[in-house]
Amino acid sequence: MMKWILALGILTVVVLIILGLLGILDYVVAGLLVTATIGVVGWVLTYMSKPKEKGVSSNKEKMSEKESRGEKWIVNKEIVLNAEDYETFTLDLEKDEHLFGEISSEEPINVFVMSRYALNKFENDEEFSYEDCGGGEGIRKTRIDFTPAKAGRWFLVVENEDDEEASVKVSLSVEK
Repeated sequence: MMKWILALGILTVVVLIILGLLGILDYVVAGLLVTATIGVVGWVLTYMSKPKEKGVSSNKEKMSEKESRGEKWIVNKEIVLNAEDYETFTLDLEKDEHLFGEISSEEPINVFVMSRYALNKFENDEEFSYEDCGGGEGIRKTRIDFTPAKAGRWFLVVENEDDEEASVKVSLSVEK
């Protein structure tokens, strides 16, 4: 949908410029219409790409309830991944901490929890390994359940291998 809006906006701008160059429209009028078109298309695309916030007050209530049980949110957001793109979340975990949560998308995605070494291999398109904690390839919804064998920095990678963009909801908590 966003691609069509962008294409329509570009087409409109081109037509207005041509009409101005041909003298059918005054240069000033064509310039104002081009500026307005760019502004409106930009606003629409920005508005459509923002994640919708649902139940913000209930999320705050859940967060304070979790914190009272020793849990804390480390990620709770919706992201949009372009085609064949990925996002990495850095997780600093202690040995006795337990990472859990849910990741969901309408489109198939890949989800991996991995070490720095594995992340470097992933980023270099080499064979890599990841933790067996609920992620995987070609999934739409998964639960993450991971307790590290040792304290350190871990990485959660959410990857979109599809040709279309994917909206992904990532909710992760840590519990001692």
